[in-house]
Amino acid sequence: MLAEMTACFAATYRYRDGLSEAAISEFMRYNAVHNTWPFWREHALRISAEARLPRPTIPLMKPVV
Repeated sequence: MLAEMTACFAATYRYRDGLSEAAISEFMRYNAVHNTWPFWREHALRISAEARLPRPTIPLMKPVV
């Protein structure tokens, strides 16, 4: 291993009252990770380029089934 990278991303969403806890949990399980994945990919690629390390292979986010 050449390097190890750690990052933490936070996503803030607004919603209307009346959503059940189950609906919120489903949204977080599927959408929150999917929404932040492109930012994680870009961050990892940019940091590795700045450090002159080989670019990691990070696939596009696939939906969780």
